This record gives sequence, structure tokens and C-alpha cells, in this order.
Amino acid sequence: SAKLSVKTANILMCGFAAVFEPGRRFDESLLSNIDQDLLHRGPDSGGSLRELGWAYVFRRLAILDPTDMSDQPMTDPSGRCSLVYNGEIYNYMALRAELKHHNVNLRTNGDTEVILEGYLLWGEGILDRLEGMYSFTLVDRKRGVALVARDPLGIKPLYMAHRGKFVGFASEIRPLLRFIPASIKETALSELITFGWAAGNFSNYENIDRVPGGTLVTVQLSSG
Repeated sequence: SAKLSVKTANILMCGFAAVFEPGRRFDESLLSNIDQDLLHRGPDSGGSLRELGWAYVFRRLAILDPTDMSDQPMTDPSGRCSLVYNGEIYNYMALRAELKHHNVNLRTNGDTEVILEGYLLWGEGILDRLEGMYSFTLVDRKRGVALVARDPLGIKPLYMAHRGKFVGFASEIRPLLRFIPASIKETALSELITFGWAAGNFSNYENIDRVPGGTLVTVQLSSG
């Protein structure tokens, strides 16, 4: 039963894909297919968001705030930033108190909004305040950038695909293979055969890398 519980926990967790390519409008049918790729990660709700040059797909396992107010993608009331996030922020209640002290009006009881509103208040400094396991992508329309971050220990999965002006991030590899041909990375294969897994940033596929723990990636929306 313990083995089954671990397996179930690994399958049932939120997941997202965030894709970027200047000038491209990602097809709704493509986003629907990505949603199916990620469906097993989040049975409670799903959502997508697309604008010229980028798109989000998210599947949710509702834990801290089970109401639909914490559904994702989440956009702040001003419309400046939109977020997709997988993880758990252990000190989110303390951060909520700090935000309220700064007169930030919080609409939910979860930790997703803490990252979103925390960024609007502290900028990238929010990363120094987060205690937990997470991976997320946040689009800042005002700055014209997407910020992609993974927790310092690399607990939550995050992969990056880069080819030409296209760059994509996802909680697992499957959605990224809709954009990048499935070509085995020989260096990673030798490590996989020897050790049972590929170390470092290897994902086992060419042009798809594992984002290291404690990494912040910045994508310029205008150029990719």
C-alpha cells in the first residue's frame, strides 16, 4: 500500500505547459491536446490562456484552496501578470500576512495568489522569500518578459525546450514533444544505461533540458 500511495502522489499533482514564440498564435486544438497530455496530473480543473506570442495550459490538483477562485492560469486584477504554478509554499500564511500589511487585497485562501501578488510587490525578490517546492511561469506584460523558476532543491519537475525562436517549459516532457522532434541525446543515453538516470540538465532528448533547481529563466516576449 505504501508503494501505491507514492505512485499515486507522483501522478496526481498539478502540471503546466508554457510556450513562447514571437508572432505566433498557438492553436486552440494544440492547447487542447496539451491539456490531455497533462490531464493525469490535475483532475480537479484545467485552464488555458493564449495571447499573441505565448500560451499557457494548466491542470490542477486542488489542495490548499479547493475553490475555483484559485484556478489557474491566474491573472492579477490589474491584468499585468498571469501565472501558472505547481507546488506548495510552506510559509504562504506568513507571506499573506506581509502582503496584507502592505494593503494588498487577497481574493483567495491559497498560495498561488501569494506568488502573484508577491511578485507585484517585491519583484523577483519574491524568490528570496519563498520556502517550499515549486515551479512556475509568470508573464509580466508591463516588462514584456516571462519569468520561469524552479525551487532551490529541484523538487518540482520542470523541463525546457528551445529550438529557433520557440521556447517552451512544462512539468513533463510529453507536451514539449509536440514542438520538438523526439531525438535521443546519446550522452544522456549512456548515463541512463550506466546509472539508471541522466544527471545534470539532461532530459534524454535533444533540445529538451531539465531546468536545474534554484534557476530563474527570463524569456523576452518580443524576441524569444
